[in-house]
Amino acid sequence: MTAAHSSATAPVATGVHCLRTGPWRLASNVYLVESGSSWVLVDAGWPGQASVIRSAAESLFGRGTRPTAILLTHVHPDHSGSAAELARWWHLPVHVHPAEVPQAAAGIVPGSENPLDRVLVAPTLRLLPRRLVPARDPLAGMVRELDPDGCPPGLPGWRCVPAPGHTPGSLAFFRPADRVMLTGDAILTIDPNSVGDAAAKVKRTDYFLPALGKGAEILQGSREEIIDSLIGLLKSKGGLK
Repeated sequence: MTAAHSSATAPVATGVHCLRTGPWRLASNVYLVESGSSWVLVDAGWPGQASVIRSAAESLFGRGTRPTAILLTHVHPDHSGSAAELARWWHLPVHVHPAEVPQAAAGIVPGSENPLDRVLVAPTLRLLPRRLVPARDPLAGMVRELDPDGCPPGLPGWRCVPAPGHTPGSLAFFRPADRVMLTGDAILTIDPNSVGDAAAKVKRTDYFLPALGKGAEILQGSREEIIDSLIGLLKSKGGLK
């Protein structure tokens, strides 16, 4: 598939288009990934963003376009918030790691919050006008378990990479052909020291990380430069020992 130009999205890798959604500093990334003659949606932003995502998809792929699959890196309201509405619109299930299914039914399961959720995200959300952060639309009945050790549905050239920590079933999606990985919030982990272990794994397996789930900019550079920068930043903030 050859996508048209869209002012709403930015290309971050070959066939991978990034859409920023959500309020201000809490914006999160949604990815529209070309796959053969179709495309796949990775993550679904905050609640209330379904029309923005559909509009961006139509700008890229044409009026009435529909993805082959909806994938979530994890079930948190800034990544899964509009998934249920999109699933109903497109008549598709939402694919998640098996460990994320409980959160799809009940919201954030106690114990799976990360420090950023507790000290920044949750207090900020309480201060925002309700119109900016609509109520979450439950995903119960719409989720389907994917194989965390296999290829993501709709993306035969990619593979799933389990990345528990931020949530029990956090996933990254990796394309070996050019070492592109969509990480969701895998770097934002409950245990900040686990980032060091993840970084070591990234270096050992020759992964490349040009696309993180949050942040105003996409990280680019060599694999070692990106990982070393992340570790240095976390150490400077006291998050790594």
